[in-house]
Amino acid sequence: MTRFISYILVCVFVTILDRPVFAADTPGGSNAASNAPWTGVYIGGHIGFGAGRTRWDNESTTSAVPDFGPGAHITSHRTNGFIVGGHLGINYQLGALVFGIEPEYSGATLHGKSSSNLIPGDDRYSTRIRGLFSAAARVGYATDKWLTYLKVGYASGNVKTRLEDHTGVEQGSESNSELHHGFIMGPGLEYMLGSNIVLGAEYNYLDLGEKKHKLGGAGTSLAGTIVNKVDVGGIHRLNVRVSYLFNWQ
Repeated sequence: MTRFISYILVCVFVTILDRPVFAADTPGGSNAASNAPWTGVYIGGHIGFGAGRTRWDNESTTSAVPDFGPGAHITSHRTNGFIVGGHLGINYQLGALVFGIEPEYSGATLHGKSSSNLIPGDDRYSTRIRGLFSAAARVGYATDKWLTYLKVGYASGNVKTRLEDHTGVEQGSESNSELHHGFIMGPGLEYMLGSNIVLGAEYNYLDLGEKKHKLGGAGTSLAGTIVNKVDVGGIHRLNVRVSYLFNWQ
């Protein structure tokens, strides 16, 4: 919760700093107040790059594969890759303020791996994020052509984990997938090209939280059952966006 509140304060501060710059683009500050060019439904696509870090901790085990007891920290690794997807949203402009809701889905190639901290090169742990979903509220400040906003909401991700044991008597590999839940937030900037095409750039901070991943067990290549707590926090994402706005002027 502390991590979430800290990022809200930072993003609010950045959004406030952006406001005077774009207010100067509207002569007399009257254009945004006299009409509502940002009001409407929009649909579009985005592409970007994400970088984060995943932490593995051992929760419990009945297998001799891991070299750790329950509760021990196993490893952590960078989780980086590309993200591409689509978004759909609705804006309502009230004077210079713009309020909106935006769900989006992205395919992802975020991936990272490392060996255990105790015996490097023995057990290999990998994390792959294959899909991201979010549903966020947006609050922004608009001029005739520019919109700067803050986005905050729910996020989830399909996280696949894998353990490979290369030495010892119980060699093998096993994978598991779990849906992680967390939040998304960050500032963005959009420019209206003509009356319908919207170009934008956005920074997102995603925290997908922690969840238990069960690996091994009866009928698998890993003897026994291994339960790891996998924390996928602190993913920083930069996006470029293009949208088509069906405005309601």
